[in-house]
Amino acid sequence: MDGGAGRNDVAIAEALTAMGQVLAQAQENVGHGHHDHGEAKERRLDRFMQKNPSTFKGQFDPDVAQT
Repeated sequence: MDGGAGRNDVAIAEALTAMGQVLAQAQENVGHGHHDHGEAKERRLDRFMQKNPSTFKGQFDPDVAQT
């Protein structure tokens, strides 16, 4: 097994957690009758981007994707 696989799992888990938080907040806003305007979307995107999510570069080979 590749020694870097654990790092991949951690990065994936962190990205999914950040996405889950953004989606939960969006659902909460909808549930409270808030309308989803461009400014609100931009704020959510800003909060998500502050988490420094990984960028997918189109590589499917795990060794190449890791670099």
